[in-house]
Amino acid sequence: KCDCHKLTWQSLFNLAGILISARTPNRALVVLQESLRFSEKSKIKHDRSVTLFQIAMVYIKLVDFQNAKKYLKLALKASDEDWSDDEYQQLIKKYKLVNKILSLSQSVTAEGVYDDVREKIKVYDRLGDMCANKEYQFYEAAVKFYQKELHLAEVHGFEMKDISRIYFSIAETYCDNGQYKESLEYHQKELQMWQGHPSEEACSWANMARVYESSNDVKKAMQAYHTAIELASSVNDYKSLIDTYDSLVSYCTNSPDLEGQTEKYQEKLDTLLAEHPELKRPIKMEGSEEATPLDSEDLREELVLSSSESEAEEEEIGLVDHTHQTRQLRGMAVRRKAKHSKRNE
Repeated sequence: KCDCHKLTWQSLFNLAGILISARTPNRALVVLQESLRFSEKSKIKHDRSVTLFQIAMVYIKLVDFQNAKKYLKLALKASDEDWSDDEYQQLIKKYKLVNKILSLSQSVTAEGVYDDVREKIKVYDRLGDMCANKEYQFYEAAVKFYQKELHLAEVHGFEMKDISRIYFSIAETYCDNGQYKESLEYHQKELQMWQGHPSEEACSWANMARVYESSNDVKKAMQAYHTAIELASSVNDYKSLIDTYDSLVSYCTNSPDLEGQTEKYQEKLDTLLAEHPELKRPIKMEGSEEATPLDSEDLREELVLSSSESEAEEEEIGLVDHTHQTRQLRGMAVRRKAKHSKRNE
């Protein structure tokens, strides 16, 4: 027997996925709301819960954390045994993170909470880092928070290095989200800012090279790397040279179009490391990246969900003593490391 409601739900849900991939979240939201209606008609609990979850994810793309929290809460209440333990844990983690982001973003705009501009900038930077974390990939929200940080820094006349750091964060987030044109625009803003500073220009060119790598533009990636090398060489910036040659070796090794070029760049890298052993980086074990401590105790407290209100909410939706075992979410976000940015050291 054909379940027309189930088939209609599936078709609408799949269409919403296509619209999300096409970066049209508002249209996807309309389709998902219709999909939700059919999931309720088919009376299949799992279909309803995954639709609620997807609606929440779209609201995150729209940087509407209030509605995202609402629909994640509904998804948790509607969750059933068809969710695997891993899927359920991810649902819990996203709910807790959204709750944190919402709380912190509301506090930064509340009167009398963060009166100091530098503290506000730290909060927006932390919000951006939390959203840009590759485990969650709330990239659209990350860009919005970084842009708020940038606006404050520009209005209050912050130093070039501070503005440049924010440009870098925005550029990296766009790159992570596959928006390479937008990423390059912000790296170029960095480059223009540092005209006449060869080491910093080299850093910007190396960062742009990595964007070209990600967009599979081999020719422009190699041109950018070589420009970075020329600039770093002009001022004997050996650390920048080592970083750039290291990236080139990795790029050539993993790119079929550059087969055969790895050896010459490896030789240059080995020579530089032999001449400057103090610049040799320690070998980093896979998975050894640690979370960077927060910038202040105030922010650390903001990021921990320990209020009675949060506990009451969790108990209400079944996160306390739930049949699924819950794991505590760490109260700090991993700050992404800038491979080529001397400004972040």
